[in-house]
Amino acid sequence: MFDGVRWVAYTEYVGGTEEYIYKFDLENTATGVQQVDPANIQVEGADINDLTQDLVAGAFVPGETDNLDLVRWDLDTNARSVLLSESWDQLLPDTSGYAVVYLDSNPAGEYWFSAYQCEVRVIDMDTGVVRTVLPLDAYFGP
Repeated sequence: MFDGVRWVAYTEYVGGTEEYIYKFDLENTATGVQQVDPANIQVEGADINDLTQDLVAGAFVPGETDNLDLVRWDLDTNARSVLLSESWDQLLPDTSGYAVVYLDSNPAGEYWFSAYQCEVRVIDMDTGVVRTVLPLDAYFGP
């Protein structure tokens, strides 16, 4: 992921079972590649917000989340916070400005990987309001 100006972030598997998030600061290349979070985190899609420069990911954080939630990292401080936690999975975010679009398997009542059923939703970051863009099982293919 690249915010278009400063941050590059990526995940890397270690030993085939552990996944970690790393960042590289293009404004301070002397710091080199740095680990964003020491936790072994399963990431299913991530994006860097071009306005806030936060990394937002559909992530499972062992001991903190019970499924894939929308998790946010401040890339300046590496501070982690849960942006949205609901039943089942919230994943594959795309973020820009004051909005985060993501897939939510909660309406299907099952995990995303069970049947790949979801709604497409958007969060208004100013108000916290979540709206459904495409309802469950709506056809949105080519």
